[in-house]
Amino acid sequence: MLNDGHSLDKEPLDAVDRLLWERTARRDGDALCELFDRRAPAILGVLSRLLSRVEAEEILQEVFSDLWNETASSAAAGVSPFTWMLTRARVRATERITLIRQLSRASASGDSPRKTGGIRLADLQRAQPSSLSQ
Repeated sequence: MLNDGHSLDKEPLDAVDRLLWERTARRDGDALCELFDRRAPAILGVLSRLLSRVEAEEILQEVFSDLWNETASSAAAGVSPFTWMLTRARVRATERITLIRQLSRASASGDSPRKTGGIRLADLQRAQPSSLSQ
């Protein structure tokens, strides 16, 4: 049961997400927690197919942090909450994969950390699942 009297079992999934989204936009931390409990497993599942578990969890945290900080403007845009979260997760995962590949190439060519923005490949070694070692 949601705090505002709506039941999770009797509402379409997107409608419940929308209610939680709107409450989060009003800075309701309990609503953010409920939204996390409902949607984090699915998002983490997608991210885990693209990145290591550690990287996937970091991006999941970033997505929900973004959600907390940007919900008011995003909720007004009329986009589905789950679509917004999944899109944000995918964009962040793509950025991370690109960075890992760039660092891998820079490391192989012997470029200095200065040329890679001060980031070393060793800093992201734990993030390289076998699918990224292409």
